[in-house]
Amino acid sequence: MITILGSTGTIGKNTLSVLKNIGKQNKVFALSANKNIKLLFQQIKDFNPRYAVISDQFNALKLIEFCNKNVAGISDSLSQFHGAQISRASDKPRNPSNKASDVEIKSIDSLKALKAAGASLTPISFETENQVITHYPIPTAGMCLKCHADTQKTISSAVQQKLQSLYPEDMATGYQVGDIRGIWVVKMDKDIQK
Repeated sequence: MITILGSTGTIGKNTLSVLKNIGKQNKVFALSANKNIKLLFQQIKDFNPRYAVISDQFNALKLIEFCNKNVAGISDSLSQFHGAQISRASDKPRNPSNKASDVEIKSIDSLKALKAAGASLTPISFETENQVITHYPIPTAGMCLKCHADTQKTISSAVQQKLQSLYPEDMATGYQVGDIRGIWVVKMDKDIQK
């Protein structure tokens, strides 16, 4: 997995161009930019990174809005690319559509217990009659704290207001680095696996 610091600058754009030309666009883990929000949006669509960061506060608010409107489309494009259904689930969702089911809550609780015990976090896989389902942990990274930390201490008032306007039932705060924020849910039909 690759992280591109300064993805909207000359070196970052050239690096992404090379990755795209050699068919490695799905290997981009994170992108960061200073101010060029328009290009960063396009790069997010093109490379589907797990994380995107912009240092300029005004544009950070635009990035929150972009994620609010486009995260479902990004998950859908990843699903089509990989031939699987990919979604997120959380026991403390920001978006109510990401509320974890009872089975997903069990996986989240198991992953939290592993973390508390100091064990390595490994995906949890199981099968149903027609599918293989894997739950991948979503640990909280440092950059996640700009939107997912303690609202009174860490998240700026401008970001709080934007989140409140987009997600009035937001529960996805109060995290610290390393906390399990939820899981990626990957479902593959058994006939695709063969």
